[in-house]
Amino acid sequence: MSIIKSLVKILAPDSRIGRSLLRVRMFVQCVALQFSGVGGEDGKDFLDVCRRVIPRYSMVTVDRLHSLYQISLGLARRQMRGSIVECGTWNGGAAAVMAHASIRGGIARNVWLFDSFEGLPAPTADDPTTVHQAYHPGWCTGSPQMAKAALMAEGVEPDSIHIVKGWFKQTLPTANLGPIVLLHFDSDWYESVRICLETFYGSVVPGGVIVLDDYYRWSGCRKAIDEFVTAKGLSDALKPSGKTAVFLTKPIS
Repeated sequence: MSIIKSLVKILAPDSRIGRSLLRVRMFVQCVALQFSGVGGEDGKDFLDVCRRVIPRYSMVTVDRLHSLYQISLGLARRQMRGSIVECGTWNGGAAAVMAHASIRGGIARNVWLFDSFEGLPAPTADDPTTVHQAYHPGWCTGSPQMAKAALMAEGVEPDSIHIVKGWFKQTLPTANLGPIVLLHFDSDWYESVRICLETFYGSVVPGGVIVLDDYYRWSGCRKAIDEFVTAKGLSDALKPSGKTAVFLTKPIS
């Protein structure tokens, strides 16, 4: 095994060292967020839920979780209907933040989580060399049981939780979820991001939001997003969501 792969395994979020690093990062980022002016009851509520989900249920950075919280809260307060859908969920923490914010805004939604729960799939030729050097089977393996526990801890009813285990190319083509109001991709690689966009974009309600992680981190992810939004004429619709992600609001007309 290469040195790079060994380091990735040692620092992975499901390792003891990785979890400790996530705790330190969360503390620093929460302090930075407070100093940036986030306050009020919503700010306090976000920081509370953030501390509950990191590092046990989420490896997502605080700024990205804050963006997901604000988007979900805003959609609920506007009384927009539809499900929350997440593709690439690990242990469900980001989905728990979105569901919590929606409930706070007055709407209890169905939550759909799609993940192999066997780790990330192998990258393809459209992904960067660094990814191929670091990749190993089982990288970032999540747990459906922990994902369900994360959601239930934030008040989501068991009947509203739908966890679909398997590789996207097997599970997504047969998915029938109904209207989607908030779609979150944390799918990393080109092929995964592409199939998620192609499968679920049409089900997002007008005015609904799609959040795309790792746009500024992985070039394969960015390539898949750029190709899709260019074909849809939505290139100018991409907006920052935290430091490494982007989001777009589906046009109403």
